[in-house]
Amino acid sequence: MEDWTDEAIGAVLGGKVRLDVLLGKGGMGAVFAATHLGLAREVAVKLLHPVLTSDPSLIERFFREARAVAKLDTEGTAEIFDLDVDEALGPFIVMERLNGESLAERLPREGALPRDKAVRVIAELLDVLGLVHREGIVHRDLKPGNVFLHRNPTTGAETVKVLDFGVARVTGDDGGQRLTLTGERIGTPRFMAPEQIQGLPAEPASDLYAVGLLLGCCLTGKLPFHDMDDREMYARLPQGPRPLREVAPELPEALIEVSARSLAIAPEDRFADAGQFAQALRATLGAEPSQAPLASPSTPDLDDTVPLASLKPAATPFQTGPLELPSPLVPSAGSDAPPAPRRSEPAREPEPEVRAPRPSSSSAPPVEAPAQSRLLLLLLVVFVVSIAAGFVLASVN
Repeated sequence: MEDWTDEAIGAVLGGKVRLDVLLGKGGMGAVFAATHLGLAREVAVKLLHPVLTSDPSLIERFFREARAVAKLDTEGTAEIFDLDVDEALGPFIVMERLNGESLAERLPREGALPRDKAVRVIAELLDVLGLVHREGIVHRDLKPGNVFLHRNPTTGAETVKVLDFGVARVTGDDGGQRLTLTGERIGTPRFMAPEQIQGLPAEPASDLYAVGLLLGCCLTGKLPFHDMDDREMYARLPQGPRPLREVAPELPEALIEVSARSLAIAPEDRFADAGQFAQALRATLGAEPSQAPLASPSTPDLDDTVPLASLKPAATPFQTGPLELPSPLVPSAGSDAPPAPRRSEPAREPEPEVRAPRPSSSSAPPVEAPAQSRLLLLLLVVFVVSIAAGFVLASVN
């Protein structure tokens, strides 16, 4: 029974749809690329797993969920064209054939999406989810593989499509019984909300938790619990993965806060609904990235290397203290290098002359005459000597 999809290739279901290529399969069934022969149109077909076709209640539920999705007035889900039962292969649903890829394909190839692109994709996903929830449907298995980026073949524009409502719970159904093989979990553990892990019924808040995890995937390019082995992951599931604040602290604080609220452990602590989540998310568009606090200029980091060229004196004429040059710039003793030019010091006012006090004794010698007085005294002596010499010569004669 494991090869049932191989045997289905080429089959014509209900005489109108030919299965061409397997696109993917899971616990509840498989999806094929197909051709609608009557319309000559490419479509996709979902087949229920043969093991499940023996239970009429599961077949009815398979169709009931398809009808619920078909009633959604949105482009955010794959359009439902037809549903029927093939005599050989059982119930099938004919859907819109999409063009593009899921997040499960894009993220491993490209890594994290640009921040604004990630915000827009998740906000658009929430727009679809809001309508789904208003119709009483809880998806219960939101993950990268179920978020499809559909590219319009005409315009090239991408829109978000939510896929695989096969495990969805419709309000009023039989207690939320899942279309799946016996013993399989409801949803994907890595993307389950804590209440789902505990076995409680999934509610719209459970889908919002999964969207919070998808937001982290788009912003970081990594799956939740990517840094843990399976054992660590299962132990950590009830508490959730590492907060986005730790994984990507460079993201805007507003965006980190939105992520934290969406991943609150208690459902009542999350956003009230998908619309509120989307509004908060769109409000972060254009937000500035967070920055690590800069070191104070007066206390640089010890690991920083400061170049000598940056050690310059402050350009101020009022510097009064001595300028200490960095030791590498001061020649060592005995060096042949010329001495560093002396620093010009700021002009100072002349200090008043301070003289020692004179002795007050009366026997102190007279004060030495100035030079001009000594010259006059010398001339007077010469004059007197000349006159005396004249008298002497006259008496002799």
